[in-house]
Amino acid sequence: MIIASRVLRFKTYIIIILYAILAVGIGLFVVEGSDEWRGLLVSVLIIGVASFFLLPRMSRLDDWKPLSRVITAGLVLKLGFSLLLIWIGFVVYGGMVDAIRYHYEGAGIAQNIWRLRFDQVIPYMHWSTDSISLFTGVIYSIIGPTLYGGFLIYACLAFLGSYFFYRAFRVAFPQGDRWLYAILVFFFPSLLLWSNGIGKDALISLFLGLFACGVAQLYRNRLSGFLPLAIGLLGAMWIRPHIAAILALALIIAFIIPERGKGSARSVMSVIGLLLVGGVVWFLLPRLMPFLSIEELSMEGILSFFQRQQSLTFAGGSAFQAIDISNPLNFPIVMATVLFRPFPWEAHNLQALIQSVEGLFFIILVLWKVKSLCRALAFSTSNVYVRFILIFVVAFIIAYGSVQNFGTLARWRTMMLPFFFVLIACAPADVRQQSSIPDRLQDNGSRLQVVPYGQVGQ
Repeated sequence: MIIASRVLRFKTYIIIILYAILAVGIGLFVVEGSDEWRGLLVSVLIIGVASFFLLPRMSRLDDWKPLSRVITAGLVLKLGFSLLLIWIGFVVYGGMVDAIRYHYEGAGIAQNIWRLRFDQVIPYMHWSTDSISLFTGVIYSIIGPTLYGGFLIYACLAFLGSYFFYRAFRVAFPQGDRWLYAILVFFFPSLLLWSNGIGKDALISLFLGLFACGVAQLYRNRLSGFLPLAIGLLGAMWIRPHIAAILALALIIAFIIPERGKGSARSVMSVIGLLLVGGVVWFLLPRLMPFLSIEELSMEGILSFFQRQQSLTFAGGSAFQAIDISNPLNFPIVMATVLFRPFPWEAHNLQALIQSVEGLFFIILVLWKVKSLCRALAFSTSNVYVRFILIFVVAFIIAYGSVQNFGTLARWRTMMLPFFFVLIACAPADVRQQSSIPDRLQDNGSRLQVVPYGQVGQ
């Protein structure tokens, strides 16, 4: 054992030395190059070193041996698709994308940070759009103003979001189909492409994953869940405040609904968590209303906001006529729109055609796992985590059912897909083998505790 440990340590040192030699060589090669390429080099070095040390540790947190290969492939694909997203932004959309604005504003902020002119940075300390420019500027102050490097860094943040979603799934459903969920959350095409690049989508993916992980740990009575829960909620409030409101309200409603077969007693941590989230909502809602141009917190005011959102997204070649969301009878059609559209006969360009193929695959997947969806609905009466996910998915569909552009819809629904995938994969891969799994295994701190499927989160 000692000899093997020394050999492994020696190999590690050799790899680090070779990586450093390669980095120095590349640096000398591009030393006369532009700031773009020098920044890209720094980004690659940071990602490479961080991956070398973090990926093995991340894979050891689970007892599933293929996880290391899955997350490594997921990271590589995230980085590759981020570069593809640059090509789409410049070639397909002609540079008319938000990432260009964030890049140039971030480069200016980085210059002000280097020159210690913080009075020029303070105006960007706002919610939503300006905050992305500020965050990009902070990154550029470390790696330099590089568009390619910025996209790669943001892609790594989105990858971390997928990883936290996977961790949340394993904590909440240790007997669930981890193969299926890992494939979906790391390799689903929309998540690989749209939750990448410089912008809100990568950051909101990270914060949603943290929030989901915190909720899963909280309802397993783990004190460590408070930190990711708080970071995820505050981060979502910073990037997209209305998503933070949906998250918080979904969690509160899921908690206050009486559980089947349960008394009124709640764990101390659950009560503290409810009070914490409730306090954030009480603080958040009055400040969200002016930001979202909602005049009053009523059904009429919210529907008015959705109607304004419809008019803002009805533009471009991917525009379509949205369904009237004020009529509850239209909810099944709205749900099909948010989850699956565009359909092949609605595709008018190559991008929409690719999205329609993914939508058809998603329909087949849902039909294949319809039993898992039915089980999730059944267990929502006794499982707070499942109930939270169902409420979030329904609220998200109502909120974004007003979108009238297929391209915008495909990008925005990436915020909801990892939650919906939980409903598809929460049932064990082979129900017949469920009885052979011990009801409980001791939690040694690094292994997941296995409990009967219906008792998770109670």
